[in-house]
Amino acid sequence: MIATIVPFLAAGILLIAALAVRFAGTNRILNIVDYARVNDIEGLHRWAGNRLLLLPLVSVAIGVLSQRNPALAIPLIIVLVMAVMGMVMWIAAGSGKFSQT
Repeated sequence: MIATIVPFLAAGILLIAALAVRFAGTNRILNIVDYARVNDIEGLHRWAGNRLLLLPLVSVAIGVLSQRNPALAIPLIIVLVMAVMGMVMWIAAGSGKFSQT
């Protein structure tokens, strides 16, 4: 079943995205952040990239669970999507500590 492979493919994509954010430097790579208000862009990217590195770990764990019990593959993919949305909200909310006062 292809649904058991999807989390492993997503883990690779999420790892690349997390590393791209982590090492973005001063490039404006996050579209959920108002960069006009950010003092330390590099610090924001390091902070966000470190948190985004949790997503590939979650994705691999979901992949392992899907391999062990294929009936859970689709519900676990939905959990992965919700984890990604939660991470985006966490980064959007947390980016405020890098903003000007």
